[in-house]
Amino acid sequence: MPKQAKRSYIICTSPRSGSTMLCEMLRATGVAGRPASLFHTPALAAWLEAYDLRASDYGSVRETLKAVFAAALAEGTGDTETFGLRLQRGSFDFFMEQIHTLHPGQPSDLACIEAAFGPTVFIHLSRGDTLGQAISCLRAEQTGLWHRRADGTELERQDPKRQDGYDRAAI
Repeated sequence: MPKQAKRSYIICTSPRSGSTMLCEMLRATGVAGRPASLFHTPALAAWLEAYDLRASDYGSVRETLKAVFAAALAEGTGDTETFGLRLQRGSFDFFMEQIHTLHPGQPSDLACIEAAFGPTVFIHLSRGDTLGQAISCLRAEQTGLWHRRADGTELERQDPKRQDGYDRAAI
């Protein structure tokens, strides 16, 4: 019996690993879904807001999660047949708690993930230059600027502009 083709993938990574560029490149193929940090903030309220959903529209937490995961699946798939997701360590535990609530009784974490997204492959993305990654992460945290476009304009800013500086202990 041939193996079932994978239709979903999760990029497992940490900040400043190059995952934004990878997600943009995968999106640009037109066939690899629309991978992004669809569950970035570890809070159900943030997930609801991201997908313009209201908890009061659902009768239970499980029904609310079903709506959130359906919206994320649609967003991460786009007009393709492949679902892509970037998942970082900071949101992983909360994500797994919620997916177990959504799919109780599954025998493993993988079974819960595949119940939500179908057959899934996992891509571990890391950056070889961990010192550079630590410095880059600290600068992003200090300045609030996480990503620039190739032309130098801001792509993602999470906080108002502020000054960065050397901090050996933080690095």
